[in-house]
Amino acid sequence: MLNSVRKCLEKYYYQYTMATCISILEPWERKFVNTLVVIIVVLLTFSSFFYLPEYTERLLKVFTPSETVGIQSVSADQI
Repeated sequence: MLNSVRKCLEKYYYQYTMATCISILEPWERKFVNTLVVIIVVLLTFSSFFYLPEYTERLLKVFTPSETVGIQSVSADQI
């Protein structure tokens, strides 16, 4: 299982490097750019939770699976 997770992460990192063209950078430049990207993502996440908590909560509810709703029986009195 760990091997499949690792391969999946490697695939996503490869797609990221190809899409952003950081594969042509030198190793120290690549680390610098990756660090900037991580810092920006962390700051955006923190600020969205801090300044927009209600909006972020609604957004999380949309993207996370909710409880399954079972079929309710309806009696003739309720119709």
